[in-house]
Amino acid sequence: MPSLRSFYVLRSDLDVALFSRFRLLTALNLWYVQACKLPSAVANLRNLQYLGIRSTYIEELPKELGRLRDLQTLDAKWSSIKVLPSSITKLKNLRHLILFTRGTTDFMEPEPGTAVSLPDGLENLKCLQTLKYVQADQKVVKSLESLEQMRSLELSGVDQRILIDLPLALSKMSCLLRLGIINSDANVTWDLEPFSPAPVKLKTLNLTGKLARDKLPSWFGSLTNLIHLHLHSSELGEDSIALLSSLPSLLHLSLINACNERSLTFPAGCFPVLRQLNLQGLPNLTSIEFQKDSLADLRLLTLGLCLELTEIPRSIENLIHLENVELFQMPSKFIEKIPYGKGHGVNHQDGQRITVVKNFWHNARLLEQKIYINLSNVQESFKTDAVTLPVGSLNSSKFHKWL
Repeated sequence: MPSLRSFYVLRSDLDVALFSRFRLLTALNLWYVQACKLPSAVANLRNLQYLGIRSTYIEELPKELGRLRDLQTLDAKWSSIKVLPSSITKLKNLRHLILFTRGTTDFMEPEPGTAVSLPDGLENLKCLQTLKYVQADQKVVKSLESLEQMRSLELSGVDQRILIDLPLALSKMSCLLRLGIINSDANVTWDLEPFSPAPVKLKTLNLTGKLARDKLPSWFGSLTNLIHLHLHSSELGEDSIALLSSLPSLLHLSLINACNERSLTFPAGCFPVLRQLNLQGLPNLTSIEFQKDSLADLRLLTLGLCLELTEIPRSIENLIHLENVELFQMPSKFIEKIPYGKGHGVNHQDGQRITVVKNFWHNARLLEQKIYINLSNVQESFKTDAVTLPVGSLNSSKFHKWL
């Protein structure tokens, strides 16, 4: 098969001989291969445009990789790559560079790994559109000023000093739609107020780090194109939640360990188009109130690791379009107070709502429990006595979580 163009190897040992047989390959997918090193012979595949080594044990790339002048995508997420060869800066046609070093040899372990450091010369990759999960330093940020075609950028290790230079680089990326910045030092606080100009074209923003004064910068309200927002470890106050509620395009909001408030109130008119709200790891949260006409289009509410929240908010009945409530690692008091109707909540259809209970397992142990509540039953139970079904009596099924 000398004319083969695409080749996929899944969960197999790597046969070096295949590189000499398939010289016309344009796509080589080696996901899950049982190899620790990518043979230098891969550099002979001069027509290669896609190279995928995601979720592998591969620890290094051959220094000859720079000979793949037509390569457009290098996907090494969840690999064991720690260092990139300097020759990678010769890949002038590279568009997508996706990196993340896994922190364990267990492929099914969901915990993240670490970002990868880049060699000097990043500014030569002027066709880059995607650069994900790389370690940031001042050299990298300076090089970013040359990457004007960037659409998706994820940086780790961003401190206040780097934040000073980053806005200039971002301002030259007229196509940038997705930005993620991670502060790897929990003791460092970000001051985003002087971040100028604001990245107003963003559609997706992921921020992981503690914010100065426990609030979002004033320019956050100008992110009118923002659709997805993920905030982690931000320690926000309720004023910042109010600022977010006015964003006109926001569809998905995740607050992960991002708020220290004991109570959250969602007033009428807030988050008018939000479809998904994810609240996790809020250690002080004891109550949530959804006022009438708030979150008017919400379809999915996720609650996890809110250990002081001991009952489902009664005001949930005000979320008129809510379809599913997803729970995991919530207090037993919370789970025990979930009211079930006559169908006992398992695969039971009642009117327009369906209740499904799923248990997700990992390596033969319970990883997390997710419960989709029959909202018709919940709302009715607030008016009448409800039947409480012990969690232990629920049916369960076993799944492996795909990374």
